[in-house]
Amino acid sequence: MGSESGSIVEAAWWKPEAPATRAFGSASMGDGGWELTLPTGFGDSSSFAGDGEEYLPAVHGIDQRGQLHTLLGVTRTHHSVQIGGHPRPSPERWRVSGYATGAHLASTAESVSEVFVHLSGLLQWAGAPPIDFQHEEGHVSVTSSRTSLGIANLGDKTVELFSDVEWSSNGREVSMRQHAGFRVEFAANEAVTLDDAMRRVALPLHAMLSFLLVSQVAIEPLGVKFSESDAYGRERTGTYLPRLLMPSVPRRVPDRWEMLAAWPIAGLPLGTWLGRWFENYERLRYPISMLLVPHLGRDLYTDSTMLTAFLSAESLHGLLMDGSADHPKVHRQRAMEILAVAPVEHREWLAARLESNSKGLQRRITELVERAGSTGTRVLGELPEFVSLVTKTRRLVAHPTEGRKEHGERFLYLSGALRWVVRHCLLLELGLSEEVATELVTHCDAFKNDMHLLARLRA
Repeated sequence: MGSESGSIVEAAWWKPEAPATRAFGSASMGDGGWELTLPTGFGDSSSFAGDGEEYLPAVHGIDQRGQLHTLLGVTRTHHSVQIGGHPRPSPERWRVSGYATGAHLASTAESVSEVFVHLSGLLQWAGAPPIDFQHEEGHVSVTSSRTSLGIANLGDKTVELFSDVEWSSNGREVSMRQHAGFRVEFAANEAVTLDDAMRRVALPLHAMLSFLLVSQVAIEPLGVKFSESDAYGRERTGTYLPRLLMPSVPRRVPDRWEMLAAWPIAGLPLGTWLGRWFENYERLRYPISMLLVPHLGRDLYTDSTMLTAFLSAESLHGLLMDGSADHPKVHRQRAMEILAVAPVEHREWLAARLESNSKGLQRRITELVERAGSTGTRVLGELPEFVSLVTKTRRLVAHPTEGRKEHGERFLYLSGALRWVVRHCLLLELGLSEEVATELVTHCDAFKNDMHLLARLRA
């Protein structure tokens, strides 16, 4: 089964606990993810159960070529109906949360020892050497091999960045495709499940590349080596991709000069950079996720673009800086002094109002802009009222009113600038100096374009 929308696999399918009861049908990928369609159901009594949904941790399958398939997290969305002792001729449909090939799995808790992560744009980002073509006396010779571009030993895992070439031939012509990937081998004493590999490796690497490319990044099915051999002692390998990361085709892959940072970054070894990214991603997962929402391949309304930018900035401030407006002792003392001179009948009401010691929206955005160094300075230079406008716009997006004016351009331009403030702060958290962060941001075409758009909002 391919990774593109429209892929279909015709196979025999069964529940793991009932391998003798098989149903022929198709697993297909559409715009909404994977779906299993069975014309007659699984043939057991539960296939024609009542209106309640049925959930199966896994469904196993095998196609005519002998290829093994596993559908994970399968929920029935449409079932045949019993009428007069005969099922109505309508197919069963099951929504699929994850799809694996090459092995039969019981669940996503299956243990893995090694994974391969392939991402669109990784080849260009890594700056892999191109395929070497040589023309001699009417013949073309090609020199290519698997190339290791860097290895990072991170304690619980070893990560290798590599490039390789895939060959195919139809007897008349030969096709070649160069690609790059991350090979991740887990330490022998680490118990890593398929779910763990997605959460701890694939998702962080996918987010890293999207952050550095300032672009949408497609992820191919995860190559997997399972820890346990099959019944015959053979190595079990396959591919896996959850519904959450359904592949999409990026509009285009940016050239190296268009990226925020292409490899190598500031002369850092691969181990240093990846170590910092994995460590900080776990801590800053939410602000990074909100930052990258526009790069998920789905069209967004401009108010959603603005809201996710603010959520990224607000959560980043909460993780990096103290959210208290004053020192707790100072705030408490001031509140007591105010309450002491207030009329008795108003003290309870006033005490509730004085309880909060949180910084206001405008102060939090101001502090984040200041932390963003040269990027914050550039943003304020293009739009001096940036902080106040962002604050007002945040309230406007969070509390919409009927008949409000259309603010699409304002939402879009402010959110673009606010995201650059967040990116600069993240670069600093990743251990880059202010000078390096400034150089990366100011030379990025996307930043220049967003600053040009921001200037349109000047009063």
